[in-house]
Amino acid sequence: MNNPIVIALIAALIGAAIGFFIRHYILMQAIKNEKIQAGQITNAAKEEAREIELEAKNRAIEIRETVDEELDRRRQELNKEDDRLQRRRSELDSLSDRVEKREQRLNKRQSSMDRRANEIDTLYNDALEKLQTISNMTTDEARTVLLQEVEKEARADMARVMRQIEAEAREEGEKRARNLISLAIQRVASEHVSDITT
Repeated sequence: MNNPIVIALIAALIGAAIGFFIRHYILMQAIKNEKIQAGQITNAAKEEAREIELEAKNRAIEIRETVDEELDRRRQELNKEDDRLQRRRSELDSLSDRVEKREQRLNKRQSSMDRRANEIDTLYNDALEKLQTISNMTTDEARTVLLQEVEKEARADMARVMRQIEAEAREEGEKRARNLISLAIQRVASEHVSDITT
């Protein structure tokens, strides 16, 4: 009677031990699989994070390059506009200088003409007196002769002055026309470049 009971107890213990070991093995395998899966998930997450970081860096580089290119383009446009304004300012300064010099020449010429007129008046009066004294002419006769001579000389002086004024006006007109043509070409070129870059 005792032997079967002992055998049954031993068998039960052995079965329990085998069951324990089997459950322990299964549990360990499950833990191992969980660790493997966790490692795979972690690695996948790290890889995805690296890819996202790399993509973000590349995108940041692209954006920075685009911004740098745009800044360079704007800077070049500003430099061109500044150069154009500097040229325009220089042209205006040069034109102002020419106008000022022309006014000075005109003032000088006016002063010279005033002096010349005074000299002519003095010479006229002196000549009138001498002519009356030498030729025994009446005042009206002497005045008529002198007026004819003065008119001749005045016409010659006026013709010379008019030729000089016409030459200077023609030169000034040609300079102004060249400046206007140059400015028009620059404006058209600037608008053409602006149309291309926009």
